[in-house]
Formats: sequence, structure tokens, C-alpha cells
Amino acid sequence: MKGLLLKDFYNIRGVLKTYGAILICLFVFCFVTKKEVIIGIIPVLILSTLITTTFRVDNRVCWSKYVTVLPVKKNTVIMSKYILLVLLTIIGSLLGIILSLPYLFIESGKLAVVEQVVLMGISISLCSGTSLIIVNCLIEESSEKLELFTIVAYMISAVVVMGGYKAVSSIIRIKGVLGWGVFCMIILALSICAEQILSVYYSYSSERLKSERLINRGLKKPRR
Repeated sequence: MKGLLLKDFYNIRGVLKTYGAILICLFVFCFVTKKEVIIGIIPVLILSTLITTTFRVDNRVCWSKYVTVLPVKKNTVIMSKYILLVLLTIIGSLLGIILSLPYLFIESGKLAVVEQVVLMGISISLCSGTSLIIVNCLIEESSEKLELFTIVAYMISAVVVMGGYKAVSSIIRIKGVLGWGVFCMIILALSICAEQILSVYYSYSSERLKSERLINRGLKKPRR
């Protein structure tokens, strides 16, 4: 697990300068256009898209072929991708709060708004990132249309998160920071369940494949 995470972080390292330049440009743009309130969500969404960089690099070096000969189970690979997504989301949320500090000094009393924006970004990142991991694992040709899948995943996730928050907040009758916090925990729980279901599916598929191979070998044995 640790080796898989280190591999992905090493692959991500090559694009950090580009992503850093994008964050700086967006940070300046938000201040110039007086939209400082959305600064907190930008690093969360931007950094979470780094998960697609690992998919792209894995496809370029034919990682799926190498991993079959390694003593690593498919569900372990899936779990490492999900842990990477969570780590990137945490780093992005912390960076979003830090970058929002100048805005909080200028506009005092806006801490609750910034917290809600960050929590919304976390929910969207977890939702879209989990869906991208599932698509990448189930569809072999997904890497060829990765950019399209990424855009669609984030657009759908934004709609689902906004609509889901309204539905959940109306049911539990809790809004604001606490409401977004509860909804974020629900998204986290659902994404963990999705990751576990995908892992179980691959474990079952691998065991079934092994059984079929053993049966085929038994049938092909020459009779004496």
C-alpha cells in the first residue's frame, strides 16, 4: 500500500508546478474580480483532479500489465487510489483555508461562509473522484477519454451535491456549517461504501478467474 501511494505521489510531482501556477492565477483572479469567497473551494477541486494524472501515467507505462505479475491484489490498488484521493482532498481543503485568510482579514465575520464553501468542495471532490476511480477500473478505454470523463464527473457531482445538500438539510433541518459537515460525512460514507463494493467485486472476479484457470488446466491434462 505504501509503495503504491509513493508511486502515485512521484507521478504527481511532475505536474505540481503547472497546478501551482493555475492556483496562483485563479487566486489573483478572485481578488481582482471581488470573488474572494470562492477561493476556499478552488484548491480542493484542483488538487483532487490530480487523481486523473495517476490514471494517465499508469496507462502510459502500461501499469495494469506490470501489476498482474506483482504480489499486489487489485482491491489493494483500488484502495490506494481512494486513499490518495482523500489525502489530496485534505491537502486541498487546508490550502483553501490558508489562501482564504487574507479575505477573512478584510471581511471579518465570513469564516462560516468560507467553511461552507470548503466543505462543499470536499463533497464534490469525493463524489467526482470516487466516480472517476470506478470508471477507470471498470472501463478499460476510459483513459482515452479521461478529460471528458473528468469534466462530466465534476459537473454531475456539483449538481448532485447541491441537490443532495438541499434534500438532506431539509430532512434533518440543519443548515450552515453544521449542515454541510453532516452532508460531507454522508458523502464520505457513501464513497467508502462504493470503494468497498468495487474491491469486493474485484476480489470475487479474481477468485473466479483463478478457479476457471485451475479447471481449464485440469481439463487439458493428457490422459494416460
